[in-house]
Parts: sequence; C-alpha cells; structure tokens
Amino acid sequence: MPPKKTDKSDAPKEKSLKAGSEAEKKVLDYLRQVKRPYGSTDISANLKNQVTKAVAQKALLALTSQNLVIQKTYGKQTVFVAPPSPTPALSSDELAALRAKYESLAPQIVEVKNAVRLLTASLNDILSTPPTADLPTVLAEETDKIASRRARLDKLRAGSTTLVRQSDVDGVNNEWVHWRKEWVARKGIWKEAFSYLVSDLPASEAQDLLDSLGVDPPADDVAKLEQSELCRPGRAGGGRGGGAGKVKKEEEMKMAEVKVEQG
Repeated sequence: MPPKKTDKSDAPKEKSLKAGSEAEKKVLDYLRQVKRPYGSTDISANLKNQVTKAVAQKALLALTSQNLVIQKTYGKQTVFVAPPSPTPALSSDELAALRAKYESLAPQIVEVKNAVRLLTASLNDILSTPPTADLPTVLAEETDKIASRRARLDKLRAGSTTLVRQSDVDGVNNEWVHWRKEWVARKGIWKEAFSYLVSDLPASEAQDLLDSLGVDPPADDVAKLEQSELCRPGRAGGGRGGGAGKVKKEEEMKMAEVKVEQG
C-alpha cells in the first residue's frame, strides 16, 4: 500500500506573536541584528510571519516611544532603524594604558615591516627564477641561442659578411632625404602644370591627354609607397631609429629601387 501523502496544510504552523513585550523584543533584536532600516511589512516577511504586519507596526511604534528605535519617513514610506549601541567612554587611566601599549609596540611594528619587505624581495627573486622542473628546457633554449650567435660570430670573423659602417648608413640616409625632396618638388611642379593645362577641359579629355602623353597612373606598390610613413612630408630623414622602423624603411627603399630598375 503506497504511503499516504502528507498535506502541507496539515503541518503545524508556528503561531504568530501577539502584541506586547515579546513581539517588541523580537522586532528590536531583528533590527539590531540587520543594522538597517525596515518597514513593518518587510519585518513581518523577513521574520517568516512570526509577527504579523499589524503587530510589527504596533511594536515599532512602542519601541519608538521608548527611544529604542528611530522612525524615518521618506515620502509615503515609513521605516524604522535601531540606533547603534553607544560606545562607553574610556577613563584617563585606560587611555594612558592604551597609549603606553602602542608606544611599546611601535618598534616591533617597524621591525615587522622591514622583515616583510625583505621577505617580499626574496620571494620575488625566487619567483623570477625558473623552477627546477623547467631547468632542462631553459638550458636547451639557452644552448640553442649560444650556438646560433656563435655561428653568426664565426661568419663575421671569417669575413664572409660585409659589415656596413654607420657613416655609410648615414650617407645613404642623406642621399634618400635629398632625392626625396627632389621627387616631391618635381611631382608638385608636374601636378601644377598639368592642372593649368586641363583647367578648361572636361575630365574625359584630360584623361585622353594623359594617355596621349604616355603618362600612366602609378602602380599599386608605388602608390602604397607614396602614402607610407617613409614618404610622408616633414618626416625626419636618416639618423638612428628603432629596429622595426629601420626594417620597414629598408623594405620600402628596396621596393622603390626595384620599381626604378623596372622603369
């Protein structure tokens, strides 16, 4: 035979407190526990209806009259809050004892702070070093770096690689700055002259004139070079810069040289 289901309505319900000192104590203890304002409806709900809304309201008003809670009104809503417990004042002897204890502990505080600083620095040193389990991997990586750099050094010592002096690099940069200015100036003269010639012509005839003169629009790589940082007006030429900037400049110079040779 299946067990008989228990109806929740048959379970005994906890009786609500009636208005009086017991309900007031329940409400006051709750407000002191939560340390925040509540209304009678919220208090009744939070206490699981151990006090009804009406009993909670009567208890709150009674506690207010006894100066045990403070009543505050915000618009149409009224809330109640338990004031914080007053801190007992210390006597002069107690204050002197606390001051003496603080002064006796002050040197120890300094010592502990210094010890913490030293231990923190030691911990950072330990954390910055690889753990023992990773040492074989780190050793292999460093060995590969040494072998690679030694191979480069051997090539340099054997004379198979031509070293470029800084004066040669500066000379190339100065040449680039000079001819870049010439290129910018001549391109400006060409644009001004051509604009003057076609000022009264429609766009189609201006294009026909370009075709008849054999002037082709710049290729994509040339147009990209003209709009790059390398050809930007007012850019300082030459000099020593970052590694990434030098690599980019060298690539763009090679592109320009290849285009000139093809032309």
